Amino acid sequence: MSKLVFFPWPAITASETAKMQSWTATGDFEVDHYTGNPVNAVRSRVFGEIYIFGHCSAGSNTLSNDDNVHLTYQEVADTLETSGLKKIFSGAIKIFACESGAPVGVTMSFAKKFAKHMFSDKKYMLARVYGYTKPLNSQMDSTQQVKAWGEVHVQSVHKKPHKWASSEYWAGHNWVEATKAKDAREYFSPF
Repeated sequence: MSKLVFFPWPAITASETAKMQSWTATGDFEVDHYTGNPVNAVRSRVFGEIYIFGHCSAGSNTLSNDDNVHLTYQEVADTLETSGLKKIFSGAIKIFACESGAPVGVTMSFAKKFAKHMFSDKKYMLARVYGYTKPLNSQMDSTQQVKAWGEVHVQSVHKKPHKWASSEYWAGHNWVEATKAKDAREYFSPF
């Protein structure tokens, strides 16, 4: 398979396990997590796409998991290297986390810091790094009701969440319509 969902934490929460199972159910993805040793799903890659899962905010130095355990961009790079990612990897690394590609003022986004570190410090010269500028949707096959300002909205969750930035989300005093994840995705040069 050319697409891998990778959790850079050694312990996986129940909700992360459910996400892993829902992504593999599509047949489009292989899913694995950091173990501290080479991981066959990572080690065997020289091209394709690696989706790194986590939670992020604009301008952050860290990704967190569902248990609020934080990893810096350097630690996330270390997990890929320790897991056996080859230096000749020429595919895409997508930081699939809310606002992983959003800067704050002059503070670089997580994805930009990660891209610079992977290139300059880790010597992954061919990898392309992408981040997302909006909230993302990582659940599959469900709906939920959200009540805000006296109104009930149904948020649908799509069968292929990697294609959607969000179904509908609350931003201040406004509901924001669904957008495709590719419209929120940006490439981050290491320079």
